[in-house]
Amino acid sequence: MTSKECKVNYYVYTHEDPESGEVFYVGIGTYDRPYDIAKARKKEHKEMLVGLCDKGFLMSDVVNVILTTTDKELAKDQERGSISSLRPRFNKSNNPSYAKSQYEKKYDMSYMKELKDEGHSFVQVAEKMNLTTMTVWRALQYV
Repeated sequence: MTSKECKVNYYVYTHEDPESGEVFYVGIGTYDRPYDIAKARKKEHKEMLVGLCDKGFLMSDVVNVILTTTDKELAKDQERGSISSLRPRFNKSNNPSYAKSQYEKKYDMSYMKELKDEGHSFVQVAEKMNLTTMTVWRALQYV
């Protein structure tokens, strides 16, 4: 078997507090992503994971893999459904006020909204602000 024939496994996982049982994050990833503390975690999420490790818990105590599949779309559907039903506090799609505050810190939201209100498309706003179209679309959902 060549590396091109080898399919990537996608994991849908939760991070759970082993003391309280609270599910505080749902994610999707490949390879060791569910167990990685440092890579691409929000500050509060990372602090929670580090705090649990400082208490003596292992990431294997925190991580619960709920789906393993080679089908990325199936994994994304499972992740969305789990976020919707579990409502974890560190998933920004579950916490609009957190998401809004993050966009307001990073981007000139008034300028972005002004451009959109003037009739510019998401693509045009993104080009003017040197952002991706998806970033503009997401940010404007919270204005």
